[in-house]
Amino acid sequence: RGRATRASLRRSPGARGELPLARHWTARPPVQPHAPSMQPLTASQRREVEQCEEAVRQALEDARIKTLLSRVAQHHHVGDPDAFAEKHPAEALQRALFIHCRPCKSNGGDPEAAARGVLQYPPVTVVLCTNVLAQQNVNEAVKGTLLHELVHAFDFFVKGRDYGSCTDLAYSEVRANRESECASWAGWPEWFRRRCAKSGAAMCASVLVDAADAMRCVNEVFDAAYSDREPLDKPPP
Repeated sequence: RGRATRASLRRSPGARGELPLARHWTARPPVQPHAPSMQPLTASQRREVEQCEEAVRQALEDARIKTLLSRVAQHHHVGDPDAFAEKHPAEALQRALFIHCRPCKSNGGDPEAAARGVLQYPPVTVVLCTNVLAQQNVNEAVKGTLLHELVHAFDFFVKGRDYGSCTDLAYSEVRANRESECASWAGWPEWFRRRCAKSGAAMCASVLVDAADAMRCVNEVFDAAYSDREPLDKPPP
């Protein structure tokens, strides 16, 4: 399965200068240029970013990703989003959803370290870590990472889960692991897929809380979280 994706909801001042790669109302998102706040990319890093961006375009055709994007969009916008953005540009930036392919930090003390992706705000941004994704099957890894982080986005922005709460964090990690890292085991017995989701959730949650607390919280919410498929229990609009 590779390394599990980590949820890292935090304020990211540097993100304000970024252009949208995939705002939720855009059918064919433009390619996002390299963010000006980052160090210049090497030729190898640029290739990894381009591969990631192409994989994102393909992943946006996935029915589950469409459903998650649609539900987050319904929460953030009412009416025509372009008209809203024209009248309220500052608020529209806060409500936009960005997908950003870039190399991530490798410092072991940073939530990005060794992660495939992280969720940041404001604005709401799924960061895809190209230096980690390039070591895997990029198309599958990008799709799985997007699913994982969009489940977190839905749980946080639509359902109001507080990731400062151990149990809320664990609840979302169970759901995110079930839909991404553990989805490839669909043909395996149910007990195996449940074990996959539980161990993956505990590992992801332990990035933000003590490992023992992470496991305790996952055990506490596991049955309810694993059976909660909202909004993926309904077809995309």
